[in-house]
Amino acid sequence: MNIFRVSFLSAIETSIKLVAGFIIIKLLAILYGPEAVAKFGQFQNVFTVLTVLASGSFITGLVKYISESYSIVDTKKARKKIASYIQGSITFSIITSTILFLALGIFSSKISFYVFSSQNFRSIFIFLAFAIFFISIYQITIAYLNGLRRIKEMVSLKIFSSLLMMVLGSISIYFYGLIGGLFAIIIAPTFAGLIGIWFMLKKSLISISFFKLKIERQIQSDLGIYWGMNIITLISSPLVLFYIRRYIVSLEGWEAAGLWESIWKLSDLSCLLITTALSVYFIPMLSRARKISEQVLLLKKVIVLAVGVTIIISLLMFLLRDFLILSLFSDKFLIIADVLKYQLIAGPLRMITWIISLYMLIKAKPIIFISIELFFGSTLYIFSVVLFKQFGLDGLGYAFLLNNILSSIVASGYLIYFLRTHHD
Repeated sequence: MNIFRVSFLSAIETSIKLVAGFIIIKLLAILYGPEAVAKFGQFQNVFTVLTVLASGSFITGLVKYISESYSIVDTKKARKKIASYIQGSITFSIITSTILFLALGIFSSKISFYVFSSQNFRSIFIFLAFAIFFISIYQITIAYLNGLRRIKEMVSLKIFSSLLMMVLGSISIYFYGLIGGLFAIIIAPTFAGLIGIWFMLKKSLISISFFKLKIERQIQSDLGIYWGMNIITLISSPLVLFYIRRYIVSLEGWEAAGLWESIWKLSDLSCLLITTALSVYFIPMLSRARKISEQVLLLKKVIVLAVGVTIIISLLMFLLRDFLILSLFSDKFLIIADVLKYQLIAGPLRMITWIISLYMLIKAKPIIFISIELFFGSTLYIFSVVLFKQFGLDGLGYAFLLNNILSSIVASGYLIYFLRTHHD
C-alpha cells in the first residue's frame, strides 16, 4: 500500500479522532470554560504517560519487529517469530500494568491532588488502574495490524475507539461534567482493547496461553530497548506539558492554563494528520529498508511531503484562526488568536525534528535519540517558564518557536553527519 493510500485512510481516521476530541473540548469550553479545558488537558497528559509506561513505550519496536518478521520468506518461520513478539509484548504489559495497578490503587488520592489540586478525582485513577491492561492490549493490536500492513482493519479499530469516546464523552460531560469526560478518555480504548483481544483470538493470532507470563530473553531485550528510549520521550512531551501547565496555574490560575491548552490543541491540529499518516507508513517501510540509499530516498520523500503539507495547513489555519477558535471553543478564547501564529510557524520545523527523531528511534540509535529528547524537552520547559513570566501567553509562543528552531537545526545537522559517515 503506497503512501498516498495510507495517508488517505489515516486522514479519515485522524479526522474522526480530531472531530471527536474537539467536540469534547467544545462542550467543556461552552459549559465550563477554560478551567475545564485545562484540567482535561492535564489528565490527557497523565493518561499518556501511564499508557506509555504500560505498553506504548515499546509499540514502535513491536511494529518494527513484526514488519521485519513479515518479510521473512519462510512463512512458518515468520509466523512463529511474530507470535513470539506478540506474546512477549503481552508479558511485558502484564508486568507493567500490574505495577501501575498497585501504584494507582494505593496512591490514587495523592495522585489526584498532585494533578488537580483536589482529591475529588480519585475515582478516575482507581478506574484507570483496572483498565490499564486492556488499553495496553489495544495498543498491541494496533501495532500488530500496522506491522502486517493490515491498514483497513487497524483504521477501523481506531475509528471505533474515537467514535465511542465522542458518544460517551458527549453524554457523560452533559450529565456529569468534567469528570464524565475524563471517564470517557479511559472507557473508549478499554472497550477497543476488548475488541482487540476478540479479534486476535478469532483470527488465531493468539490463544489464551499468550496471557501467561513467558519471558524470552531476546524478545524482552528487543522490546526493552524501545521501552527505555520511549520512556525518555515522556520528558520531552506530555510530562513537560504537564509541568508547564502546573507552572501557569501557580502564577495565573487554571483559566490561563486553559487558554494555553487551546493554543496547544490548535497547533497540534496542524501536525497530527501528517504524523499519524507517517507513523502508519514510515515505520514499517523504514524498518524494511536495509540500504542507506533506500533510507535516504524514503527520508527525502517523507520530509518534503510532511513539511509541504504542514506549511499549507498552518497557513490556512492562520488565515481562519478566528473562525476556528469560535468553532472549536468559544468567544472566551479569542484572546489566543495572536499567540497562535508562533505555534503555527513552528509547525514545519517540528515536523523535521519529529521525522529525524523517529528515524533514530527505528534504527535503534538510543544515545542520540535520548540526548535530543532530554535536551530539548528541558529547554522547552526552561524557555516557557522564563518567557511566560516576562511576556505572558505570548512568551509561551516565543518559547515553542525558539525551541523548535534549535531542535530542527541540531537534528538536521546530526542526520547529515550520520548519512555522510554511513554508506551501503
